[in-house]
Amino acid sequence: MRHGQDDDKERVREATDLVKLIGEHVALQSRGREWVGVCPFHDDHRPSMAVVTHKDQAFYKCHSCGAGGDAFTFVMEFHQMGFREALEYLADRAGITLTRDQAPPSSPDDPASIPREALRKANAYAAAFYVEQLHDEAAGAIARETLAERDITEDMIERFQIGVAPDAWDGFLSRIAHKESSVRVAARAGLLRARNTGDGHYDTFRNRLIFPIHDDSGRPIAFGARRIKPDDEPKYLNSPESPIFQKSRTLYGMHQARRSMIDSRVAIVTEGYTDVIACHQHGITNVVGTLGTALTDDHARILNRVVDTVVLLFDGDEAGQRAADRGIEVFFQHPLNVRVCVLPDGADPDELLSRENGRAQFDAAIESAVDALPYAINRVRAQLDKETSLAGREKRLDAFLRDLARLGLARVDGVRKQYALGTLSPLYGRSMEDLNHQLIRLAPTERRGPTPSNETAEPIDAPPMGSAARRRAEADVLGTLIAGPALIDRMVPHDVNLTVGAWLGDIAIVDAIHRDLITAMASIRATGDAVTVSRLMDELVATPAARGMVPDLYLRGARDDDEDEGMLANRLDSAIRALNDEIVRAQTEAAVSQGRERLASSPDAALAANELIEHIRRRGGHASAIGQGRS
Repeated sequence: MRHGQDDDKERVREATDLVKLIGEHVALQSRGREWVGVCPFHDDHRPSMAVVTHKDQAFYKCHSCGAGGDAFTFVMEFHQMGFREALEYLADRAGITLTRDQAPPSSPDDPASIPREALRKANAYAAAFYVEQLHDEAAGAIARETLAERDITEDMIERFQIGVAPDAWDGFLSRIAHKESSVRVAARAGLLRARNTGDGHYDTFRNRLIFPIHDDSGRPIAFGARRIKPDDEPKYLNSPESPIFQKSRTLYGMHQARRSMIDSRVAIVTEGYTDVIACHQHGITNVVGTLGTALTDDHARILNRVVDTVVLLFDGDEAGQRAADRGIEVFFQHPLNVRVCVLPDGADPDELLSRENGRAQFDAAIESAVDALPYAINRVRAQLDKETSLAGREKRLDAFLRDLARLGLARVDGVRKQYALGTLSPLYGRSMEDLNHQLIRLAPTERRGPTPSNETAEPIDAPPMGSAARRRAEADVLGTLIAGPALIDRMVPHDVNLTVGAWLGDIAIVDAIHRDLITAMASIRATGDAVTVSRLMDELVATPAARGMVPDLYLRGARDDDEDEGMLANRLDSAIRALNDEIVRAQTEAAVSQGRERLASSPDAALAANELIEHIRRRGGHASAIGQGRS
């Protein structure tokens, strides 16, 4: 019988649609009975992750990096949460009230011990405080006027949870000062700062518009603060980085834009909170913003999960050039189409969209955005036109080619490299082959480690695991049982003694990982629960190798005809017969080997030979005739 958290987990698991959950973070496409998408847990260049929700199963598995699990695993890995956080997140998403049978975490003694969950709760509390202050008649009056002047609507204020920090040194501090542990957590989250003299803290954000920065699940992890008074410096002030917030891995507005990006397969990336909000306010909802950084590799990986094309949107020629430089590097390293859009007249999105016919001008600018590499080449061509000397032109071309080599063009393979070389060839007046050779010469030398052996070394003290054919036969048996767990109850004794009661301690299964799986299956069956992929992975949490094999075994055993229990039973019988054959083969070989040793050491060779022949004849060709010892 389940209690407390175990019961909560099953209720939440049953209420969670795994395809919908993962589809909110990764673009998924239906393929037969599975869904496939780009894996978010490695730099995936093609859809290698499968999501299975067939019959009573619900799990995901990446065939490239091996990542896999259920809804809890996905949330924990994707959002970097602990289990309890993931449980609360999914429960809230499903509208389930959890039991409260766990003791709260102890108060941290030092900043390094503060759990991520505590930092997230501190930010959530602060976000609610700033929103409350905005709607306070007195404290939020000037901030509301400022937002109105910028034409930010109530709908956008609510959608982006915009607030205001009061014009006081201890506005937020006064709310939590009675609890020392809360002050420590808030300081670690960057909401408070230690005083330069004496003890105590003061508010990090004072008299500023507050723009919460959310993670992919929509929880505040940091804050951007824009000045209200023109003479306050700096104009923008952001939270410091923390265990839950890294600028290079965060895009402002990501959780608000995700659905639109998945639907359109296009992401527009700009700078600044108000530019993102202005775009959303005018119905352009596939827009996100960087946080004072250029587009990073991590940003590209995040976007690659949900879109095919990224448009880098900037409001000036110099900024556009920097965006193009970074866009080329991203283009070389990630399977994304990167385009650069510089808005007309040096306007920013907020300014352009506020003009009469501004939306039409914005859409036209996006439509005419240029691929990053041609954009950079056009700029170089314009610079060459200004050069009056041949030496100057050659110098500029050489510098550009060196930049491209540094950014990694030589390492790009396939169609993307051919496209790049074909675009560059007319500029340099040289063949694509010549350009490729020069790029290889100019490419930075990478430090390489020792060349790994082609053979996979096994631990010296690893126990014998049987032949590869024996292990494959075992995997076929286990895969069929996992794909058709009803077969476990219908099983009758087989020659390999693979009955539920005789699983443990039987030599039929020689692979150590397979034995772990059988132990877990027997344990689950003893509780009366169904042997599903999710339950097996729960049971095997302490044995990662076996846990990671569960989805693979299910996919190995599942077939289009597995609705037919008769077909599954036939496949199980075939798998067991194959395992029988391997057992007979191994034991016969062992018997022959033993006989030969006796023959070699016997003083009466003829007698020993006759005994060996009779020994093999008696054992015959069936596993039941061969004595089964214990491993």
